Amino acid sequence: MSLPSNICVSLASMPFSELMDALQKYPLAEVRMDLLNLTNQQYKEVFASHGALIATHRAGAIPEQEREQQLIHALNWGAAFVDLEMETTPEWRLPIVNRAKELNRRVILSYHNYSSTPTCKELYDIADSLFDSGADIAKIACMVNLPSDNAKILSLYAKYANIVAIGMGQGGQISRIAAPILGAPFTFAAIAGKETAPGQLTQEQLQELFHLVGYKE
Repeated sequence: MSLPSNICVSLASMPFSELMDALQKYPLAEVRMDLLNLTNQQYKEVFASHGALIATHRAGAIPEQEREQQLIHALNWGAAFVDLEMETTPEWRLPIVNRAKELNRRVILSYHNYSSTPTCKELYDIADSLFDSGADIAKIACMVNLPSDNAKILSLYAKYANIVAIGMGQGGQISRIAAPILGAPFTFAAIAGKETAPGQLTQEQLQELFHLVGYKE
């Protein structure tokens, strides 16, 4: 069973050799630079080796100026996408976004809420803000505390294209399965034991569930 290209496998917490081996298996992958400990030369090899990688470097691991430069380097080295948090300032994002546009790469602007899911109106306002700020793809990930939270998250697909709207936590797993079926360009998965978000399913689990429901990309 081949892996669909609408499953993006997040790669983190592994040595360089294991990462390079993993890249050969997946048509779409996210490189979590904040959760890896690689040299610039190794990152250069990573991004040059694969044509569909998302460069993600969440705040906190290194100083912000260095993080900005790392993401620009990732684009120069071949990253097809760069993921930037909504919470960052427009001034910080601008050099990265400009470089992505110059290289004809795609910008993902992302919103994460690790405690709850906002109201539908708030979610729509967040999506509008992400697209207004220059997102080619908007990513919204919220903690699911009630089954109705999934309905709010998935309602975004009726209004927006080029959006990845998913729920976090065990209760949000159904949204991760439904996302590409409803129009998301991809959904996120993990390697077993190396999950990068609460409730993240492995690529094998997602692949089997897609097979069970008869979904084909």
